[in-house]
Amino acid sequence: MNDVSFLPLALVALSGGAAAIAWYGYQRQELPGAGAFAVLAGLMGVWTATHAFRLSSSTFETFWIWVNLEWIGIMFAPVAWIVFSLSYAGQQQYVTRRSIAALSVVPVLVQVLVWTNPYHGLVRDGDPSGFTIGSGYPTWEVAFELPYYLAVGYSFLLVLAGAAVLLALLGTSQGLYRGRTTALLLGVFVPSLAGGWQLLYVGPIQGVDATPVAFAVSMVCFGWALFERDLFEVVPVSPLVASRTVLAEMESGVIVVDTQHRIVEYNARANEFTDRDLSRGSRLEESAEPLVEVLESDDGVDRPVVIGTASGTRHYDVEVSDIERGTHVVGRLLLLHDVTEQALREQQLDVLNRVLRHNVRHDTNLMLGHSSILREELPADQHDHLEQIEAAAENLATLSERSRLAERTMGEASANRQPIDLVPLVERTVAEFRSNRADDSISTTLPERAPVVAHESFELALEEVLSNAFEHADRPVPDVTVAIDCDRSETVLRVSDDGPGIPGHERQVLETGRETALEHTSGLGLWLVKWLVRVSGGTLDITDRSPRGTTVEIALHSAPIESVDETAEPAR
Repeated sequence: MNDVSFLPLALVALSGGAAAIAWYGYQRQELPGAGAFAVLAGLMGVWTATHAFRLSSSTFETFWIWVNLEWIGIMFAPVAWIVFSLSYAGQQQYVTRRSIAALSVVPVLVQVLVWTNPYHGLVRDGDPSGFTIGSGYPTWEVAFELPYYLAVGYSFLLVLAGAAVLLALLGTSQGLYRGRTTALLLGVFVPSLAGGWQLLYVGPIQGVDATPVAFAVSMVCFGWALFERDLFEVVPVSPLVASRTVLAEMESGVIVVDTQHRIVEYNARANEFTDRDLSRGSRLEESAEPLVEVLESDDGVDRPVVIGTASGTRHYDVEVSDIERGTHVVGRLLLLHDVTEQALREQQLDVLNRVLRHNVRHDTNLMLGHSSILREELPADQHDHLEQIEAAAENLATLSERSRLAERTMGEASANRQPIDLVPLVERTVAEFRSNRADDSISTTLPERAPVVAHESFELALEEVLSNAFEHADRPVPDVTVAIDCDRSETVLRVSDDGPGIPGHERQVLETGRETALEHTSGLGLWLVKWLVRVSGGTLDITDRSPRGTTVEIALHSAPIESVDETAEPAR
C-alpha cells in the first residue's frame, strides 16, 4: 500500500467513527442537544468521506462531483454545531424550526451555486484543463470568487457563535462541566484552525484539505466527552438557565427595576399580580403606582400594598432589596407575596374576636351581677350553686382576657423584642404570687443578673406557668421552684412543681401545634406561653419530674448586660 492510497482509507475509517458517534447520539435524541450532536457528527462523517473519495478520483467528472458534495459538510456542519451548542447550554428557546430554517438559507443557496457554477462562475473560476493527478492527489487550479469567501466566512461565524455559547457555559458553571465542555470546544477549534490555515496558506500536502484530516482530533475529543464524561447522561444546567427556571416557577411575583424605576426583568406571576401587561423598558409607575411608593420610602421596612385588579382588590407583602455592583446600587428587586386570603382571614378573625370578647365580657358581668343579687335572697345552704356559677363566669372573664393578650402577642410578633433582665422579673412575679397565696411555697435559685432578649410581655408567660402549677396542684401546699441558668449565649428559665403533671394529650397538642375535637388543651394559658416564647426567639420544653411533677424549661438568647433598660416598665 503506497502513501497515496493510505490517507483516503484513513479518512474513510474516520468517517466510520463519526457515523458511530452519530448513531450513539441518535439513540439519545430525547436528551437536550443529543439530536443536533448526532447530525453534527454525521455531517463531519459526510465531509470526511466525500473528501476521501475526492482524493481517490481519477477523472475530473468524479472529482467535481465529490468536491461539490463536500460543501454539504462544509456549510451544514456549522449549522448543526450552533444548534447543538444552544441546546446543550440550555438555550432551547432559540432553537426553533424557524431559526434552524433561517440558519440553513445560506447553506442551501451555496449548494445551488456550487452545482450550477459552470453556468455563472460565481463561486470559482476554473475548467477541466486545470485538473491534474500526477504522482500525488488530484488537484484543480481554480480561482475563487467573492461568494466563496462569503460562504466560508459564514461557516466560521457560526462556529465562533457556537463556541461563544459553550465558553459562556464554561465560565459560569464553576467547574461542574468543564472537562466535557473543553473537549467539545477543542474538537471544533482544531479543525477550524486547520481550515483557516488552509485558507490562508497552502497545505502541507498538495490537494489535501486539512480540515477533515483534523476531524481525527474531533472524534477523539467527542468520544472522550461521550464515554468518559457522560456527555448526555448528565445534562448541564447553566446558572442562567437555573435562574430563569427559578424565576418562572416562583409563586411570588418578581420585578427588577433600575435606578430610574424602569422594568428590567419580571416573571409571569408579577404580570398576574399587577393585572397589567408589564414590559421591559417601561416605567413601573405605568403598571403599579403603589409599588413606586414602596421603592421611594427610605425606611427599609417591608410593607403591605393594595393593588386593584380586574378580579378585585388584592393585598401583597412587598420585599425590596438593593442590587449592587461594587459599592453602587444599580437596581432594586421587588418580591410580591399575595396575602389576600390571609388579610381577609385576619379581618374575619379580628371581627369575631372583638364580637366574642365584647359579648363574653358583657354576659359575664351580667352573670356575676345577678349572682350577687341571688346570694342575698337565697339561703346559705344553696350558695354552692352560686359559687359554681361565679367560678364559671370568672373563668370566662379570664379566658377573654387571655384571648386579648394572645391576639396582641401574635400580632406584634418579633417587633417588640427587647433586652430585659430576668432576675427582677422573676422576683417581682414570685413576690406577687406569695402575697396572694400565703400558704404557697415558692423557692428560687437566681443569679445576680440574667439579661436576655425577649418579648416585652414575656412576664405574662412566667405568670401563666406559675398559675398552671398552682391551679392544677393536688396537694395543699405545692412545691414550686424557679431557677435561672445563664451563659454567654443562652439563658434557661426553669419552673418545676410536684403536681400531677400536664396531661399527655395537652402536651402533644402543644408540640404538634394543632387542636382537634378529640385532642385539645383546657384553655389558652399554655398556648399563650408557647406563643410568647416563640416571638421572644426562644424554645419551650416540658418534661416530667421524678417521682412526680413537671418542669417547664424556657431557653432564651442572652443579651449584653449594658443593653438592658432598667427603667423600662413591663408590658401588660
